[in-house]
Amino acid sequence: MSITKITNFILEPLFIMAMFFVVVFAISKITSSPKTPVEKTYNVERVFLHEPGVYSYLIKEPDGRLISPRPLSWSRSFVIIADVPPKQPMWVREVLNPAGETTTTIHLHDASEINNAGRKNPEE
Repeated sequence: MSITKITNFILEPLFIMAMFFVVVFAISKITSSPKTPVEKTYNVERVFLHEPGVYSYLIKEPDGRLISPRPLSWSRSFVIIADVPPKQPMWVREVLNPAGETTTTIHLHDASEINNAGRKNPEE
């Protein structure tokens, strides 16, 4: 038996097995049910504007303790809406879609609750 025949004898079954696994993987991806979005809601204590378009916020845990500011830089998109009635808590809704992109919506009483985050000139 020549080297070429031995090589073909070994490689052909490996190629067929590899193609089988590719087809099975593709079919499993196509037929799998779409993942549902993951949604989380938090009470917001403060919103900070670091520079135009760069925000973070403090969320309030159910036990009443604040945690570190959560940056919005990781969020695919975000919206700030002034729609919270007086004396109601502000809140944020984060939705992680099946593609792994996060959309964040922050609900405030009004725009005056967006804090300057230590910038010297807030008009810049």
